[in-house]
Amino acid sequence: MATDTGRRSHDVEACVDAVIDRVGKTITLGLPLGLGKPIRFVNALYQRAKVDPEIQLHIVTALSLLAPRGGSSLEKRFLTPFADRLYGRIPELAYARDVSANRLPDNVQVSEFFFKAGNYLNNKSQQRHYVCSNYTHAVRDLMAQGVNVVAQMVAPGELADREGMVSLSCNPDLTLDLIPELRAREEQGTPVALVAETNRNLPWMDRHGAVEESVFDVVFEQPSTDYPLFSAPEMAISRKII
Repeated sequence: MATDTGRRSHDVEACVDAVIDRVGKTITLGLPLGLGKPIRFVNALYQRAKVDPEIQLHIVTALSLLAPRGGSSLEKRFLTPFADRLYGRIPELAYARDVSANRLPDNVQVSEFFFKAGNYLNNKSQQRHYVCSNYTHAVRDLMAQGVNVVAQMVAPGELADREGMVSLSCNPDLTLDLIPELRAREEQGTPVALVAETNRNLPWMDRHGAVEESVFDVVFEQPSTDYPLFSAPEMAISRKII
């Protein structure tokens, strides 16, 4: 694994190799809700599972963001230019698109504890693997699923002149509680891996959101492929006074 510091790598495939070396081919991957998913690493791991049926990949997460696609020809003509302009430079979460199309391979399972309303009405697999959890109990339920890998997008320390640090930015909530739980599991003999993917477009959040880079076992860094953040369209503010 080509690294700069012993844990950093510019090669996403080497990061996948490092994770498999640590935990084996049975991987239960915990990902943050929404924006904090490390898309490049997740896509590389998912692609590896698609071509290697010996890998048993279980992804546990919530709210996997996808750009909208129209159903009818009219919807597609309207949405495609809009989606390209707003989301065109953001890589798509490959597993999430396959989930929505009901085409996950047999060795991959996705369990989510938050569904957008009506999103999976006709998706029996996702309904069956849904995890009913109050957000207060999300860490407990993630650990109960057997999570042995956690991966997250982070802001690099260079953004705040904090060398050796990274920021969990908008997703510190579950990760800060998961890290000690996973390290305790590791001390009991279960291999785990913590993965960070840096993105300089992610805002730096300090205080408890800033952690030592050494918290992570693997850090993927490739500034040339940093992508914009997935955002909601900016809606006009109503002048109506309630």
